Amino acid sequence: MAAIPSSKLIAAPTFAALALVASAANAAPPQTPAEALALYPKAAHDGGIDGSAVVVCGRDEHLRHVNCRIEREIPPNLGFGQAALALAALTPANASVTAPPEARDYVSYLFCANPDFIDPNPLEPEHLHIWAELDREPTPAQLAAAMPANAKGVSGRVFITCTAETDGAVDNCAERFERPAEGKLGPVALSLAPHYHAIPGSLDGRTTAESIQIQVVLGPNPPLLAPRGWAPVADACRWRAGLPPLPRRTATAAPDLAAIADALAAAQPPGRPRVAATAPIHFKGRER
Repeated sequence: MAAIPSSKLIAAPTFAALALVASAANAAPPQTPAEALALYPKAAHDGGIDGSAVVVCGRDEHLRHVNCRIEREIPPNLGFGQAALALAALTPANASVTAPPEARDYVSYLFCANPDFIDPNPLEPEHLHIWAELDREPTPAQLAAAMPANAKGVSGRVFITCTAETDGAVDNCAERFERPAEGKLGPVALSLAPHYHAIPGSLDGRTTAESIQIQVVLGPNPPLLAPRGWAPVADACRWRAGLPPLPRRTATAAPDLAAIADALAAAQPPGRPRVAATAPIHFKGRER
């Protein structure tokens, strides 16, 4: 069994609502075993209501969750917190890892009604995953130089999916979507990929190549990512299922950063390192 030193057991990165670097969504939603899907709160599932929950647990040396309690649930009072406790209790041991136990470990679950799935799958063992992290980004001068003549003065946000290689190179990039959706900035964002570099991620102590999503912000006045009225949990479900975000519902309101951050924290990054097995990888939240 691989022993992981305690210095390597780091938390997943904290998500900023407007500066997101996360693993990219798969083209299809996760497949949830019937045993786990049966724990989706029935009234919410029958009503097509998406939800999320975060539980705080201890963790034993083989990454099983113990002594869990509810930290938060969205929306409240529909049973998502209790369901998350039941899901956490199902997670089996990871026999390939021996790590120092932890007293405080944040575990998030996303409940999606259409298509119906729960992410992550609690019937597969958890892994110790250090996410790839960007350590070099384009400079302001490089961003400005990349803008073609027909895009001068245009501002926007483009989400691209790339591979963070084991040597830190960022390549194999593809556009996911852009805001505003005018088609002018996607090629610009992709042309900037060689200017990014990453600290590679690892899985159970092994360095891995993995998908990473980068938000490229271009121009002096990029639009708000998600104003009030956006359905954050529903959009997290769409993100995890490989679908674009819901349309903006209002054009002028300020973003609800707390709701967005909660939803993104609940959405498990679904990209899998190419050398990894199919087991899920939970977020590891830092102590607050």
